[in-house]
Amino acid sequence: MGSASERNEAIALLGEIDGGPTIDLGLRELIETSNLTTRIAAYEALATRAERAEYARLLTIEARRPDSSGMARTPRELEIISKTRIPSSTLQGIQRVTIPGKFVLDVVPFGEPLVYVTQQGTPRIVLFGGDLQLVRPMLASAWDDRFMVIADSAGQPARLRYENYRTGEVRVVDEVSPSLPSLIIFMAADPRPEDPVPGLGMSYSEVVGALHALYDAGATQAAFATETDKLMAELVEAARTGQVLERPETIADRNKPTESDDGLVVDASYLKAERARKPQVVPLAPKDPKK
Repeated sequence: MGSASERNEAIALLGEIDGGPTIDLGLRELIETSNLTTRIAAYEALATRAERAEYARLLTIEARRPDSSGMARTPRELEIISKTRIPSSTLQGIQRVTIPGKFVLDVVPFGEPLVYVTQQGTPRIVLFGGDLQLVRPMLASAWDDRFMVIADSAGQPARLRYENYRTGEVRVVDEVSPSLPSLIIFMAADPRPEDPVPGLGMSYSEVVGALHALYDAGATQAAFATETDKLMAELVEAARTGQVLERPETIADRNKPTESDDGLVVDASYLKAERARKPQVVPLAPKDPKK
């Protein structure tokens, strides 16, 4: 398949065409590759197909509903529902949960473990890989220990402490789920008086910061990537495949921007620096008003 951009465009088209289950299975295989941009492109195409399949399922259910039930929903309402909630039982295999007013959580049980977060459009947290669990024993903390997760041994449950910077309330949970999807939902869910185990009410940025703290502490087996990492990977792939830089003949030519066959000006020193850059994620958390 041609360049990286052409490959990813072709993968995106697979998400738009009708096709059959062969396309879904093919996209699932692409998600299991090691190339980050290919995995993300295949996931996005598969998610599009999952949304469309869920919409068709809801339409079928609605068509069978008696007119006298008084519960009819418009196609537009069904379309919105299909984008916010996807059961894991679909052929695409993607499960989606929406935390109202905060973000979408997609669980994609294929390939190597990876946590992928986005900020453009609807914020998303995407978990790649099956059965993502906390690694124990472990100790992870963030924001001057306002957030801490501790497990003393592999056989013991993890304990959590969280201080809400907005209210000053301190929550200590003696046992948290080792399942990463369940932990994310618990951290983001808003507290409710009727809930025996109310959520922590974290914002999207706090949840991302907590996940990065867990990753940084080695508390998960998943890698961590953001949209910035994906864009950087696309830049490097484009430079390697379609924008070959000529060897400079003189010292003056070394810092001279070069022009590729398609007219795109590429600065050699910039590409060299960007390839060497190690992407870092610095999740934004509001400042503590006490400080």
